[in-house]
Amino acid sequence: MSSNFKPQILGVVNDVTPTGDQTAHVCPKCKKASVYSSKSTTQVVVLFVAIGTTASESSWLCTTEGCGWKAPLAQDPSTWEPKKEKTDKLVDI
Repeated sequence: MSSNFKPQILGVVNDVTPTGDQTAHVCPKCKKASVYSSKSTTQVVVLFVAIGTTASESSWLCTTEGCGWKAPLAQDPSTWEPKKEKTDKLVDI
């Protein structure tokens, strides 16, 4: 009887953690206030033990499911965040 089970002894793990000020910013792609500063780390794993870090990146990341927008953390939010509209209209009652 053949088996399709193949143990994974080597893999890559991506870990995203929040960093710095966690004030929500508006995403330019999905227009939701769900962009936060984060740090992404990629590690090589052998037998469930992290051997070494292959990449590390600090960025602004949209946490809305399906959006996935990101920008370098060095970029100021005012350069990509949508401008707020003024609401100076008078309403007749």
